[in-house]
Amino acid sequence: MDNLSNIVNELNSPVAISENKSTFIVATAVKDHLTCLFVRDIFQAILVIEIEKVKRTGIDLCLLMIDLDDFKKVNDNHWHIAGDEVLRQIGKTLLSHIREMDVAARYGGEELAIIMPETSIETAANVAERLRSKIELLQFDWGSVTVSIGVSHADRDVNSAEKLIKAADEAFYAAKEAGKNRVVYTQS
Repeated sequence: MDNLSNIVNELNSPVAISENKSTFIVATAVKDHLTCLFVRDIFQAILVIEIEKVKRTGIDLCLLMIDLDDFKKVNDNHWHIAGDEVLRQIGKTLLSHIREMDVAARYGGEELAIIMPETSIETAANVAERLRSKIELLQFDWGSVTVSIGVSHADRDVNSAEKLIKAADEAFYAAKEAGKNRVVYTQS
């Protein structure tokens, strides 16, 4: 700070913050406070990096897009505090059932995503099915929830973050159309 404020004259009134506050600021900038999953911006940045690895090395990469079925009804019938608890518990479930190398994120309101490096489409579909069944078993005071999961795989045609997300989105919409509470994956 001395260099920036006295020599370069870039800072007018510098203020040092404690390491605890600094850690808090960084954590809240990268993690969603409700789900404890990464925020969308971090997800996007990591996905781009993983896609570049696929292009360089040809290793497998899968993406899971998870959408809560009828989540609006949860908020409408049981209030937003119930919806928050659902998201909190699902975030905890995801984090406890994925590998450390996988990246789980809150993509949107009730949409979640998991980047799965070095994972075949079959393995990713199996993980998605295991997550779907674990979430279905969660019990709340008022009942339970289900999710629809779309799984996509990076390959020669699906070679950008946008294409991978689009393929996973299309798969989870197919899961919704097929009756919800299921996993659909793209065929390469």
